[in-house]
Amino acid sequence: GRSTKMKRGLGVLVVTTCMLMIALVLHGFGFPNRSELPGIYAAEHQAARETLALLHDGSFLQRVSLKSNSRVLEARGTWKYRDEGIEFHGGFLITTTDGLGQPVKETGNPRYPVFRWMGKIRIGGDACDGAIQYEKQ
Repeated sequence: GRSTKMKRGLGVLVVTTCMLMIALVLHGFGFPNRSELPGIYAAEHQAARETLALLHDGSFLQRVSLKSNSRVLEARGTWKYRDEGIEFHGGFLITTTDGLGQPVKETGNPRYPVFRWMGKIRIGGDACDGAIQYEKQ
């Protein structure tokens, strides 16, 4: 009777609500597609402010503004995205955070995780562990 219909209706409501919540969580967290990556990213840490532009053609431009002396350094190269990570080729600058703030060109091809956190695309390690993390603007 009426009690069974109410239980069925409540069950449908609970299932629908759960599905909606799962969809929202999956959209706000996880791994982006390659087509979502191009854009401007920013990072700020003890040694510098950084801007990283990922272009659609697979190239990048990185600007590092050192806090110690206001020098601005630039690096250019290419990037590749695969297996939830981004790999930089051609001279990506790594800024130390030991208080000296001296940037160094990474030898080889540095690779960083790429993920979506609270709806924002981020590149880099865990900021809680002191890793530099770039956030898409």
